[in-house]
Amino acid sequence: MLKDALIIMTKELKNMFRDKRTIFATIILPLVLFPVMFGIIGLITKANEDAKAKAEYTVYVESTLSKPDELTKVIDEIQRVGNFEIINGKIDEKVIESDSTTVGLKVGKNGDIFIATVIYNSVKEKSTYAAQKIREALMNLNSELVSAELLSRGINPEELNFVQINDAVVGVSAENGNVEEAKAKGQFTQMLAMLVPYFLLLYIFAGSMGLGIDTTAGEKERGSLSILLVNQVSRTSIALGKILYLMLMSILTSVLNLVGLVIGLYLEMSFLGEANMPFSVELDAIGYLLLFITVILLALISSGIIIFIGILARSVKEASGYITPIYMLILLFGISTMQSEGSKAFYYYAIPFINIIFTMKDIFIGTFSAANFLTMFVVNSALVVLFVYLTAKIFNSEKVLEVTAE
Repeated sequence: MLKDALIIMTKELKNMFRDKRTIFATIILPLVLFPVMFGIIGLITKANEDAKAKAEYTVYVESTLSKPDELTKVIDEIQRVGNFEIINGKIDEKVIESDSTTVGLKVGKNGDIFIATVIYNSVKEKSTYAAQKIREALMNLNSELVSAELLSRGINPEELNFVQINDAVVGVSAENGNVEEAKAKGQFTQMLAMLVPYFLLLYIFAGSMGLGIDTTAGEKERGSLSILLVNQVSRTSIALGKILYLMLMSILTSVLNLVGLVIGLYLEMSFLGEANMPFSVELDAIGYLLLFITVILLALISSGIIIFIGILARSVKEASGYITPIYMLILLFGISTMQSEGSKAFYYYAIPFINIIFTMKDIFIGTFSAANFLTMFVVNSALVVLFVYLTAKIFNSEKVLEVTAE
């Protein structure tokens, strides 16, 4: 039976590779889409940040300070942190609302304490950026005034630091115990634990949908399925072969999407000046093996569901209508668990798809549990067997040839 199933799988692969549009959509597009998308995001973000930093801003200052040198200190600090033109005069809030490069500053004193109010348009990025830089300047002034006051009383400001905080990072390795490198690796691992399960879930299932519907309901409509069924190959072998074909293609699509995603993230970080982030993850051979098994199970269960629904449906339109709600539910699973960490309650590992997400997170962040993995493996394996059985049962009945007349 397996030999016949492999023959069917090979036939499906040959048919797929004859279609240039399918090759482009499943192989070329994933490698191009993410690098282009994230590259453009990085370029636009970088250009936007540069534009905010290089822009010339106008600050209208309303001052009630009695000493001119106090206002001079405020102005000097503001001009030190950016390109700010200072205009002393009444603040016109309508101008600030309409002009993104104009902000206002009301400054006065209550005893020995400076009272400053920054007026800006929070809807506009440049206005928000200018307000942030002004706050930075005022905090610098505050630090200088505090230090000067302490020194005037014969107190060294550094002697008032009673707490010293040092970081020691565990769970990731770094050359010569470099804490910053370990932090960067930890951040990258967190990013992988968040993105990889989501994108694998999304693209393995989404990548299976089009091909799965075409090889089942599509072949029904074209009449090619009935020709295949009259061969000497058992119908169970045909069902298994189609599932294996779809599993292989969904894994290929997901791997190519992941490669494109990593390249895209690297391009985005390069444009943003963060390309020194280490693109490595702390996984040993066992970790990669467990991850591989998990991905295979995800591909198998996705393929089983789609082939079952596709062969049950009487047309491509009907199959799409059945699968779309399931796809939306899986998309919801991915989004709702994206920010979660692994090692949740035991019952999470008994829920299909969710258990795969948390298992992958466990593998990445080092919270792996053999009991949870075994639960996930048994649940998903049982579902795969169930869908193969149900699909084979439909293939062995006349229902497999039912077609809706359009």
